[in-house]
Amino acid sequence: VTNAVVKEGTVIRIEGIIPPDADTFSVNLGSDSENIALHFNPRFQGDGGVIVVNSMSKGSWQAEQIEKAFPFKKGTVTALKVRVKKDMFVVEGPHNLKVEFPDRLHLPSITTIFINAKFNLTAYDIH
Repeated sequence: VTNAVVKEGTVIRIEGIIPPDADTFSVNLGSDSENIALHFNPRFQGDGGVIVVNSMSKGSWQAEQIEKAFPFKKGTVTALKVRVKKDMFVVEGPHNLKVEFPDRLHLPSITTIFINAKFNLTAYDIH
């Protein structure tokens, strides 16, 4: 999604299917592919996995935040909500997942939302 209007108070709802052969997927919010305020990246490892959360400034990744809670399952439908707060993003997911991540970049505008890797988007809305 490009030309989105994402600001404080915005809620982004994403639904999709995680394919059985998925090893990772990511949801990204930023101004372009070089400036990503939120990179939310579940990574499957064996029967579980980890969630890596990060930001990218001018093409350089910042320090990763690793979340051990991993409610995602391959071959299932899943839903995420991203709440944009004043100084942070809050990602909510299955089984009461709640991940808070600081807004490190304070971009003047977030206009791009993109999903990478294995995730079949079925619905989204921005309000």
